[in-house]
Amino acid sequence: CSDVGVGTTGTLAVPNNRLDMWAMDTSTLAFFKVALNPDTPGPRSTFLASMVAASEFAGYKEPLVLAGGADVTCASNNPPCTVPTPSNEIWVMDTARKESVGTGSTFDGMAELDGEDDMLQIVLPDWCNRVTMMNVLWIDSWLLVMSTGKVKTILFDAYSGAIPRLRWYMEGTDSGNYIKLVLSPGNTEKVVKSWGPLSASFLGTWHHIALTLRTARQYSRTSSDPAVIITQAFMFVDGKNISGGDNFATINLKKDLMFESGLSQIFVGGTSPERKSSRFRNLKGAVDNVRVWWPPCPHISDPTKCNPYGFIYPQMVDGTRQPAAGVTDNQVTLKDVAMPILTSMFSL
Repeated sequence: CSDVGVGTTGTLAVPNNRLDMWAMDTSTLAFFKVALNPDTPGPRSTFLASMVAASEFAGYKEPLVLAGGADVTCASNNPPCTVPTPSNEIWVMDTARKESVGTGSTFDGMAELDGEDDMLQIVLPDWCNRVTMMNVLWIDSWLLVMSTGKVKTILFDAYSGAIPRLRWYMEGTDSGNYIKLVLSPGNTEKVVKSWGPLSASFLGTWHHIALTLRTARQYSRTSSDPAVIITQAFMFVDGKNISGGDNFATINLKKDLMFESGLSQIFVGGTSPERKSSRFRNLKGAVDNVRVWWPPCPHISDPTKCNPYGFIYPQMVDGTRQPAAGVTDNQVTLKDVAMPILTSMFSL
């Protein structure tokens, strides 16, 4: 909000900017487009206006809508007004066209990556970087992978500040292409899981990728904050489980898969420009509809409920396992761990 007669206004020319203003006829509850004065684009100075996010409006996806309030420009009139005038304007801003597979003026909002220095950076809310907020993490996206050869190609990098914590990458080998998850990429990295080999049709074709992660807390006498241990890691292509084996039953989770931070940002198709490595290359291809999910706890359909070890323990003295969830980690489906992704993977 602003005080009457206080503040400055001005016009900033933005190339290719689209200035649309819509008003609502309150008698018919119908919206209509308003012709703008090119000399004074932008909302008038107002206070007590409401700004809301709409799911869809006039072909735009998730725009911010500014409506209502009182017009305070009359304070600069001669003589100035003593009571602000109610504003009848509705402004749509910070918008992107809805994805479309049409032609002409409509387009699909995918991002094309050149495999050299292109990547996307997703900055997470501050609270995600607190280790106490680590629990369940899902990442899903549509990917068109054009990278080939016996190389390591980064798909997703998760950072805490300037330090890489998790990396999902694709590696080409004599036996096929695999996607691997490593903890603490670098000289001391640990392979968490390896999925594959992927089908021959994976390269050069659009596929939906879903990656899920779950952690458990580990407390110690030396810190008031817990560390977290990776207890579940799954990958699904087009909704189907990709085999990653059952190595979680044979490794020391508390020793090998523990870290002590949350996550502050995620890079898609590459890593931070400040952490480039000759061992890895960026993704050549395209990505669309990247989503990062941070649910506070497992979905109601997850058979492990509140037990992050539910797919691997208990283990019997003879070496056999009787998982609390009734299925072992190499039998898990997308429905088990991330039902919301399964039901929305084809939504735009």
